Amino acid sequence: MKFFPLLCVSALLAASFGPGSEIARLPAVIDEASGLANSRLNPGVLWVHNDSGDQPRMFAVNRRGRLLGTYLLNGAAAVDWEDMATGPAPGGGSYLYLADIGDNSARRTSVRIYRVPEPSVDADQEPVTRTLSGVVAFEFVYEDGARDAESFMVDPLNGDFYVVSKREILGNRLYRAVAPTAARTNRFLQVATFPFTGATGGDISADGLQVLIRRYSNGGLAATAATYWSRPDASVSLIDLLKQPGRILPLAQEVQGEAIAFSTGEPGFYTTTERGSGANPPLAPLTFYPAVP
Repeated sequence: MKFFPLLCVSALLAASFGPGSEIARLPAVIDEASGLANSRLNPGVLWVHNDSGDQPRMFAVNRRGRLLGTYLLNGAAAVDWEDMATGPAPGGGSYLYLADIGDNSARRTSVRIYRVPEPSVDADQEPVTRTLSGVVAFEFVYEDGARDAESFMVDPLNGDFYVVSKREILGNRLYRAVAPTAARTNRFLQVATFPFTGATGGDISADGLQVLIRRYSNGGLAATAATYWSRPDASVSLIDLLKQPGRILPLAQEVQGEAIAFSTGEPGFYTTTERGSGANPPLAPLTFYPAVP
């Protein structure tokens, strides 16, 4: 199969991005930021969650890094939450997805992804603590056995779930689940292999036409840190798009950068990182990379 026409069209439509600038520091309670999502319901609000060891909760912050609220998911567990995503909900609402897919030793018999209606949050509100109901759990197994993964995405154009594995030295794997349901155990099927390893986060833009997948940017393996793709419209499948060579994007140096998310306001994307070890490590930076003409 040849992909050159797709590459030509995508190149014309693809965005360029300026260098990242730190716009805020996140609250101290966000000490191991692993997942990041820009709200599609609440202007100026971002969602963040910690890595393994925390409660089944997420945090709302604004672009100044101020804590707006702590939101617990009723009935959920947090074995190893590694990424989050947003997606459309019926009636013009928005869902938040929390991906409990971490598995450092590749021993879990199944993994879970939680979905909850996104609550209303004001970007200037005082911090609140709330428990969210309406949580739905989707259980998954991989067709080729347990995998460690830290990257999860939802295609807003058709609702498909995607996971990118992390540890294969010959290239991380892309898995897809079509029309997942909470009524049974779902299967992630491998649909592609990437030329990179160490994937730690991913996102699909709100219009479904742009994709970002990042790796660590701590000076180690794949320090260039992110790959970007774009498609002209839904006639190009996401799988076919991600089989193409993406554009490599340099990211800011971070202690252990894992999270990435497109902006839904000013065009561009965000990254953040774990705070690092030690008695009092610096607060985690929130970095913004603007789209440029």
